[in-house]
Amino acid sequence: ALRGYDGPTVTIIGTIPSEAHSLTNNTSKKAGSDGGGIIGIYTATPWKESGAQFYGTDDCFLFRMDETKEEVSVIRPKSALENTSKRTTNNQNYMYCNASSAGNSTDATSAAVYGIGVGGTPSKPRLHLTETLEQCRALPFDGTFEDGELLTFTENEDSLYYFDVDALEVWGVGGEGWQKNALQARNVEQERMEANLRKARTVDKTQLLDDFRSGLFATESNTLFSHVEHTVGRLDGGDSNDCRP
Repeated sequence: ALRGYDGPTVTIIGTIPSEAHSLTNNTSKKAGSDGGGIIGIYTATPWKESGAQFYGTDDCFLFRMDETKEEVSVIRPKSALENTSKRTTNNQNYMYCNASSAGNSTDATSAAVYGIGVGGTPSKPRLHLTETLEQCRALPFDGTFEDGELLTFTENEDSLYYFDVDALEVWGVGGEGWQKNALQARNVEQERMEANLRKARTVDKTQLLDDFRSGLFATESNTLFSHVEHTVGRLDGGDSNDCRP
């Protein structure tokens, strides 16, 4: 739903302690209750697949919602807090989206984790949402954003900064005009992807037909269907070693 959406977004994440990393038996908590929490991401930069490369600007922040106190704690990029003429922060690891193709959790060549990352490094993001939404992680500090806890104390104590996603919502923001343009851009991107998929299917069928016409499946040296001949021979009684009763 986010692919091609050309506008700012707010991602709201309901968290519970990760069952796989839990140090206690407290795995029945729900987001917003004791032991679970609500955290989120705001970014004015559209999401896109970027591999293990960070991108974006400092027009973004992380936040944590405390329902008991009715407070929202905002964690901003360090560069956004500095005087633009006297900036000393060069770390600009704002956001990335690294999709896997083989279902692995980590890129074997770069050690970058798959999923969505905000802050930190490709191998250890400040906030990491895995593709399964399980065994995600939220750390209290990194080089890009201010220091500050994202998870509740109970979550940190139970599962060492690991969490599972109990609920997830993504909202397009920025005003009615901005949202309208962003949705149009998303529709164009989806139509482009569907057209590419249709083209790939057509090419595959055409290639298969060409292979048949070229005799790929009919040459004497081809062994693609050789098992059929052996099977026929056994059924005709030509193989004394067959396993028929």
